[in-house]
Amino acid sequence: MVFFARDSAELGDNQKDKLRRLVPVIRQFSQILVPAIHQFSRTTIQTCQTVRVAGHLDKAEASRGKAGTVDRLRAQAVRDVLREAGLTELDIYVFTYGGDRPLAQNAPDDEPQNRRADIVWSCPLSWVQ
Repeated sequence: MVFFARDSAELGDNQKDKLRRLVPVIRQFSQILVPAIHQFSRTTIQTCQTVRVAGHLDKAEASRGKAGTVDRLRAQAVRDVLREAGLTELDIYVFTYGGDRPLAQNAPDDEPQNRRADIVWSCPLSWVQ
């Protein structure tokens, strides 16, 4: 998870370094084997090859109509750093949630926590016929 200044999608050098350090961890987790359920209850094993990056806004940004723009730019900035750091073999999808999923909900001092991008490991249980 990385945080942003209000109305900004700029990542600082420390945040970029933090994301670059995550690349080996993400690669390691991409090799975890999970079950894929087949028809007739037969199960095989597959690896997880999908990462989701979700952009978020604080309440003030969302109320000013920034949803779908700043939150998308935040998620794209994180995705771009991961790609530049060499994470090219996985699918990285960008999602936006606007102000719909706040970490902090009431206190104005907590609003910076809502200006963020989350990296979510996505490993769906699949059904194969």
